[in-house]
Parts: sequence; structure tokens; C-alpha cells
Amino acid sequence: MNYQNEKLRLFIEKYGIESDIETVRKYAPVYKAVIERDLASPPQLSMLKTFIDPNGALEDSDISAIDAGGTKLRGCSFKLRGGKLSRSEISERLLPGKDRKINSDEFFD
Repeated sequence: MNYQNEKLRLFIEKYGIESDIETVRKYAPVYKAVIERDLASPPQLSMLKTFIDPNGALEDSDISAIDAGGTKLRGCSFKLRGGKLSRSEISERLLPGKDRKINSDEFFD
């Protein structure tokens, strides 16, 4: 394995990415371009998109979504059953750590 692949493998392992090196190589440039474009013009900053490459079919799945913005944390869940999608109510609260530095355990609690 070459040096770049080893660095990428360690990155995937460190951050628990559930994709193989080829998938990460395929989507990383696209994701980087979106981030660079969005960060280049803060007045029109859009939400940073997350690209999901699910392993297997999404039939009868439970999916969670969060949006950690500048001041708010929003979350909801989705259920896919028999080809029909339902969404829970969106919960919203102040972003943890907005007023003081916190660690990851406090943030995710």
C-alpha cells in the first residue's frame, strides 16, 4: 500500500467512516469543492451537504439527521417503511458549546 493510501486508510479508521478507500476518493473532491465554494462567499453560505453512501438498500430503515448551525442544533428522525417516508417533529435547541468551550461528551449528551 502506498503512503497516500495508508494516510487515507488511517483517516477512515480514525473517524469511523464506513466506506472503502475508493468510495472516499470518489466523493472527497466533490465534498471539498462544495465546502470551498460555500465558504468562499459567507453571505450566501448554504448548509454543508453530507453525502451518504449507504451499504445496502434503504428499505425499512431508521435515519437520523442533525443540523449543527452557528447558534441552533436541530434534529429529527425518519422512518422508511414499505416505500413510505415519515418524519418526526424537528427538535431545536441552542447549540451546545455556544457560550463556553465543551468537550465532545458534553456536546453529544
